[in-house]
Amino acid sequence: MGDDETSEELKELYRLREEERIDFHGLNIDKYQLSNIRIILKTEEQARLIIRDILWLVDSKKINKSTFGYILFFNKLEQNLDKLTDKTYLNDEIENGLISLDKYFNIDQIKKERISKQINDLCEKYKDYNEFRVDHQGWLSGLSYPCLNDNINPISRILVELNIIKITKLGRYLIDLPILQPTFCLENNEQFVKEIINPELEKILGINLTYYSIGHWMAMHENREIRIDDSPFYTEPNDDEWNFAHRDIDY
Repeated sequence: MGDDETSEELKELYRLREEERIDFHGLNIDKYQLSNIRIILKTEEQARLIIRDILWLVDSKKINKSTFGYILFFNKLEQNLDKLTDKTYLNDEIENGLISLDKYFNIDQIKKERISKQINDLCEKYKDYNEFRVDHQGWLSGLSYPCLNDNINPISRILVELNIIKITKLGRYLIDLPILQPTFCLENNEQFVKEIINPELEKILGINLTYYSIGHWMAMHENREIRIDDSPFYTEPNDDEWNFAHRDIDY
C-alpha cells in the first residue's frame, strides 16, 4: 500500500469518526470473533503506529490482548523485489521485521516492584504538601495529571500493569496518584504536577513526562463533576492522528 493510499485511508477514518460511525478510535474490528491476527506492513513507522493503537485498545479494555499476534514489516521490500526468490534474504527480512505483541505484556517484575515502592514513597512524602503560590480558589478549577509521551516503552507498560494509568478517549495516558488534585484551583494543581511530582517521577521512571489538565467548564455547564474526557485545558502535542485534542474543532 502506497503512502498516498494510507493518507486517504486516514482521511476517511477522520470523516467516519466525525459522523460517529466508529465506536472507538483505533482499529475498527469485531473484538469478539477474531484472535491472533497478524498484520504485514510496509515500514517500521507504520508498525509503530499500529502497535500504539493496538495497545491503546487493549489497555482501554476494548479488545482482548490475544486479538493480535504479531506485526511484520518490510522496510526495503520494494527496493529488493528481485530477491524475493532468495529464501535466505526473506528469512533475514522476516527475522528483522517480526514484532511479537506478547513482549508488551511481559513485564519485568523486579523493576515493577521497585517502581511501585518508590511511587508509594513519593506519595507518602507529598501527602500533606501545601506550599502553593495561589492562596485562593483561583478563577478556574480543574484537574492536572502527569502524562506519558507514549504507551509503548517498557516503563509505560509497567505503569499500566500497576493500574495507576487513566486513559482518555483521545489516547492520552495519565498517571493517577492519590496525592494529585490537592486543591480545587487548577493553577495550583498544575504547579504541583509540573514543579513537584513530574521531576520526582522522571527520576524514578527514567523517562520524560508532560502534563495534562482539564478545566471545569464542561462539567459546570452540565452540572456534574469533571471527567478526564472533557476538553483539555492543556495537553502537549504528540501527533495529530492519535491525539484529536490538538484540532481547533475540539476547543
